[in-house]
Amino acid sequence: MSLYKRGSVYWTRFRINGQRFRKSLGTPDLKKAKNEEARLIAEAGKGKVRASKDPFERLPFHREDSDPEQLGALEIFLSDHKLNLAPSTAKNEKHHAKALAEFFGDTRVSEITEPLIRNYISARHRDGRANATINKELLILIGVLRRAKRWHLFSDEIKLLKVPQSKIGRALELSEKLWLLRASQARKGWGRARLAMLLALNTTMRKSEILNLQWQDIDWFERMLRVRRGKTPESQREIWLNDEGWAAIGRLREEAKELFGDTLAPAWYVFFSWPMNRQPDQTRPATSWRTAWRSMTRSIVCPQCGQFQDPLIIRPGKRPERRERCLNEKCGADIRQARSPIAGLRFHDLRHQAITELAEGGASDETVMSISGHIDRRMMSHYSHIRKNAKRAALEKLGKIDLDTMGGTVAPGSVRFSHVPFSQMLEKNGGDDETRTRDLCRDRAAF
Repeated sequence: MSLYKRGSVYWTRFRINGQRFRKSLGTPDLKKAKNEEARLIAEAGKGKVRASKDPFERLPFHREDSDPEQLGALEIFLSDHKLNLAPSTAKNEKHHAKALAEFFGDTRVSEITEPLIRNYISARHRDGRANATINKELLILIGVLRRAKRWHLFSDEIKLLKVPQSKIGRALELSEKLWLLRASQARKGWGRARLAMLLALNTTMRKSEILNLQWQDIDWFERMLRVRRGKTPESQREIWLNDEGWAAIGRLREEAKELFGDTLAPAWYVFFSWPMNRQPDQTRPATSWRTAWRSMTRSIVCPQCGQFQDPLIIRPGKRPERRERCLNEKCGADIRQARSPIAGLRFHDLRHQAITELAEGGASDETVMSISGHIDRRMMSHYSHIRKNAKRAALEKLGKIDLDTMGGTVAPGSVRFSHVPFSQMLEKNGGDDETRTRDLCRDRAAF
């Protein structure tokens, strides 16, 4: 450790764990320089100071040069961080990094300051971006600054933005569930979305778990499926298939054989990729069934003929328009006031629905958590929606009297509770001499 002057400012040079550090202390005062040096040594020991040999903090934040040896700090961070992420997460992170690259450009990492970060947040707000989106971008920026050992300079002042807590979800009433099952059969093009819906309703599987399902995950002898790739390690589980779930898997198998022949490779995906106007690719998973799901959940029933139909007219490049008349030419009824009771239902809500039905069916918490892949009871309470009728029935049992244990019958309204004063009220209502009304006794003696 050594302290020296360069010009009028003190500098320090020291080594920790074999790494060499050389930093400006930014002051000509010897006493302040020693205090700053002690602080730097303490932070270097905690890994909060970049060693002199690492030039990461001197790199431009973003560099458009395609030469792999001339990457910016953002590109290096994304490349290294990609190894710890799922492919879909890495793709989303790269997408969120575009705004950062455009704003900070070739600014050196060491030149990024707190006001500059606040300007970025303000600019994103003016662009109409939600707090949740800005937070995802800030996490990438924080990752770059942490690697440069500079985030500790701003961590006390720059905080993630407040985001409204996500809604717990939605559990369907019986009438709504029947509506969904009927609506899913209205159009042939919704077939794959309907089969995915049936799997979710009967297995508690997440959308990503269904998309990553392969034929090797189906046990045809034990009639169960294995979830090998889930949201968390605890999500890996085996799920027994009931009749509805087994029928959905059977239908998917028939469709796959019609397209690819009788032999299905174990590594092929159950929900395979099938882009519009292209050949299906069984070696890649489907990306989504969002369009079919949205059309399915907003579909309405004509009040006259009872036909299910999409209430919106969708044209490429134009805003959707509300349909005024029934699609059935023989009917032509006014459908402007018709609404779907399941409009806005998320696909993930089907998982809430399945867990709710398991809980209301009397399954133990351990059983529900084993089937759904939960890791603690807090998440269990987050997902299970015990409906009003179930709660009402449970509370009504509190007022019931077990007549069998009483050895007879009790007429309605014949049970009465007499008021019995507590002994504490008689013994302790008064002074230390146990006199209840000391003042009245004085008054009586006075008269």
